[in-house]
Amino acid sequence: MIDVWRPNPRAGRDIPCTLSFQFLVREGRLHVVQCMRSSDAWLGYPYDVFNASMLAGYVMLLLRKRKARRRDGLRLGTHTMHVGSSHVYETNYELVRQLLASSMDTVFDPKSFDPYEFYGPDDLIGHLWKLAAQDFRACTVRWLADDLELAI
Repeated sequence: MIDVWRPNPRAGRDIPCTLSFQFLVREGRLHVVQCMRSSDAWLGYPYDVFNASMLAGYVMLLLRKRKARRRDGLRLGTHTMHVGSSHVYETNYELVRQLLASSMDTVFDPKSFDPYEFYGPDDLIGHLWKLAAQDFRACTVRWLADDLELAI
């Protein structure tokens, strides 16, 4: 279990929403349970899911690095998010209405994430930094790099 929440966060409008992550290995799969005090369904949710997925991949690669034989073949499992307060800010209401009125099958085409494409945890972290810096050509693993390059 990873506790993220600090009991006395700094005063301000941007109080962290993630409380904790729990990792469970069941039947050859690594499952992630994420607890959130709050989540903005329009702006925050995509980031929360992405970050939990990358953290799960990182944990899988750490387990492989330890060469624990019982972890061989471990795959990603489910991501369960418990949210105390899910909301949409008023400034995004119209965008949400447009999305809900559109054809949902064309909204999002998820790309499969396989942590084992990376040599180890540091390789995954390096890849994510390259994506963040928009250095797509430096990415040896093409996961997400081609799509992001086309989008920019």
